[in-house]
Amino acid sequence: MMFRQKSSKIASNEESYTLISKPLFIETEKTMSINDVNRIAFGATFKGTLSTANDVRIDGNFDGILYSSGRVVVGENATVKGSVYCNNIDFSGKMNGGSIFVRDTLSLKAGCFVESDLSFSKLQVEIDAKFTGKCQMMDAKEFDKISSQYAIHPVEKVDVEVPPVKPVTEDKVV
Repeated sequence: MMFRQKSSKIASNEESYTLISKPLFIETEKTMSINDVNRIAFGATFKGTLSTANDVRIDGNFDGILYSSGRVVVGENATVKGSVYCNNIDFSGKMNGGSIFVRDTLSLKAGCFVESDLSFSKLQVEIDAKFTGKCQMMDAKEFDKISSQYAIHPVEKVDVEVPPVKPVTEDKVV
């Protein structure tokens, strides 16, 4: 967590004071780094439910339910079975059975094979991408309704009071 605050110095005769205003807010959101991406590496198998606010990259085997508030990337050697709910997905691997629900853009990359029902807002299909199943367009409200049971709910920002600062003199801090 990080506080954002403004400070200024006021000098009057021989005394100087430091004034610190109360923080604007506590930042609970942070910039995404490479370490914030959830990974299922090549050779690894995940069975169960994975629900995250961060991005996900799958290069191994996934069997279950995946919910991501971010982007999902399915690598060319990955296999997925089950249901995927996400904002965006780049799919290069294989999927046999299940469903993919995408709030925004579903990208089927060259060489992928998807045997699944697809629901999305936007669809992008590269040459040599293969899929079998139902295709259905949906808007964000439909996605939110369908995925709500798996969704990660954001943490609210909290205001915090900062105690007043005592005056500072040239010789010592009071």
